[in-house]
Amino acid sequence: MNIEILEKANSPSARAVIAFLKQHNPQTASQHSGIARHLEGLLEGGNLIFQVRGKNVLDDPEIRRVWEESRTGRQATEMQCLVTRQKEPVARLHPDIKGVP
Repeated sequence: MNIEILEKANSPSARAVIAFLKQHNPQTASQHSGIARHLEGLLEGGNLIFQVRGKNVLDDPEIRRVWEESRTGRQATEMQCLVTRQKEPVARLHPDIKGVP
């Protein structure tokens, strides 16, 4: 599914991640130096963040655009808001709060 989404992005970062995913073999992941260092954490459920030329691919506007487009139409999880007490879809991302890291 990730490859399907990324193929819609016109971005060098997207193409780099696609190339990695197409050639990646989970059976030999422990032999990859970048993965081997963090294998224990990954096996415990950690996440990977791809970087291309030192930049996080999630910061690429094209990748963000196609990812958000892929989510359009999906049923959002609803929960009660702690402020309004209304039951509403949970926001995926929130703006930064000044003074809170």
